[in-house]
Amino acid sequence: HSDEQPNARMPWNRSGFLYERQFSEVKPFMPTAVLWYQGEANSGSVAEGRMYADLLETLIGQWRIDLGDCRLPFVVIELASEKTTVNSADAWNAVRHSQREVAERCPFVTCVRTDDICEADKGIHPPTKWRIAERVVEAL
Repeated sequence: HSDEQPNARMPWNRSGFLYERQFSEVKPFMPTAVLWYQGEANSGSVAEGRMYADLLETLIGQWRIDLGDCRLPFVVIELASEKTTVNSADAWNAVRHSQREVAERCPFVTCVRTDDICEADKGIHPPTKWRIAERVVEAL
């Protein structure tokens, strides 16, 4: 990990510890698709939100290598529209843009949009996740 990457200097993530520890639990199951619903931790600044596209693309590529499937489908679930985040709206939107960008430039990656179905005033975890689940099923 480079020192420019967020959290690279954190003790729990030195030398890829978190990746190796958590990912080793997934490898034996040989998933047929990956649902990726993450990104709020990367909305600390607009620059970090923009960097998210490269980080996510790298993660997808590495997982495909490690799982031996260069066509492993990834369904990226867009962060919900959110008005009460402690981070700036611009940073939040930079992550959302990065999520859509990765789906556009990477094969076998789909971004499930949420901005039209999630309640922006309910926080970062909107209660109507069943609507998101329906879109994930359609994407798969």
